[in-house]
Amino acid sequence: MLGSRHPPARHRAAPTFPVWALGSVGGLEPGPSVAYGVAMVDVTRPGHHRGRLPANKGKTYPAEILTTDEVKALLGECSATSSLGIRDRALITMLYRSGLRCGEALALHLKDVDLQVGSVTVLHGKGDRRRTVGIDPGALRVVESWIERRRELALPVDAPLFCTLRGTPIPSSQIRQLLPASPAGPGSPNESIPTVSATPTPTSS
Repeated sequence: MLGSRHPPARHRAAPTFPVWALGSVGGLEPGPSVAYGVAMVDVTRPGHHRGRLPANKGKTYPAEILTTDEVKALLGECSATSSLGIRDRALITMLYRSGLRCGEALALHLKDVDLQVGSVTVLHGKGDRRRTVGIDPGALRVVESWIERRRELALPVDAPLFCTLRGTPIPSSQIRQLLPASPAGPGSPNESIPTVSATPTPTSS
């Protein structure tokens, strides 16, 4: 209203309250956690956890290994003719028959797979260690079918072995969508990328 001593409600600043008034609400004590009329919980303040170790530091949890039937079901969902299906089938087979971790498999390049010897070299494994693992002839044939399809697609030779159809790295989040969250199903407390592994073939360093 013209001539009013108070501005319209939409122009009024948010009300603030003195620290002493907020200190009596909800058991809050006046201090640096109460400012500008807003009561802040200590744990939400920047730097509150600085220097504290995570509660799960040093703890290990058992790997969730898919059963043979679960792996067969995954392979059955992969097309035997499309490029994506052939790639996904080869990736799952590599994980299952060689015992590689997801990150290790996604970091492989063509030169890391020896089709003649039947071996896979992991250059940067856990602890940044190099190791060579064996892979059986049946699994190699599945991987080789993807390598042949790569050549047909004219993907860059220096692209990761398991890459997108544009030759770019596959994000790990895509593997999370490809594989089930866990044998217990999505939303379980241990939801994570499961270990797709059988009894690995003999390894060498």
